Amino acid sequence: MLSSLKSPYQSGISANVAYGFGYDTIIEKYKVVVIFIKASGNKAKIKVHDLGTNSWRMVQDDVLVHGTLTFVKDTLHWFEDIDYNIVFFNFVNDSYQKFTHPNYGLEIEASVNLSVLRDFLCILARRHDFCDVWQMKHYGNEESWSKLCRVHFPSLVSLTKAIWISTDDQVMLVYVALLRMNVAIFRYQ
Repeated sequence: MLSSLKSPYQSGISANVAYGFGYDTIIEKYKVVVIFIKASGNKAKIKVHDLGTNSWRMVQDDVLVHGTLTFVKDTLHWFEDIDYNIVFFNFVNDSYQKFTHPNYGLEIEASVNLSVLRDFLCILARRHDFCDVWQMKHYGNEESWSKLCRVHFPSLVSLTKAIWISTDDQVMLVYVALLRMNVAIFRYQ
């Protein structure tokens, strides 16, 4: 049971709320993170609750948030803004830092999603008729982004997310086409 939580914004200001859940390996406690994203922009405030306590604490103010939250390596990740810099919130020291996305190598702007494959942070960069799956091979090292594969899709596909990678190098993706959720498996080299 969590203690009561109030929005950090004044009454009448609407905010979207995103939740994260993770484990602090130093103090050996689970934490709940709530990110209040102001509806009139992407500015957000972050509150954290250590399970077993009776209170929430504000840990960050005026953070930019774009897209969904992804948990890997004791950290919660999201895109900061339309430039797609990645922000990661560290559960151990309740702080956040940033690193850059890979160089996609194309002039066309991509829509991107974060995923986790084999405990590695991944980005799916979706273009008009294909999606590149990128993996950060050495966590925190921006130079270690590596393209796993390119998957070709019809132009009506959207909302792509990697959900699984097999031991024999097959990637399972979820995507939406013609308002239906679909799953596809692709082998990469």
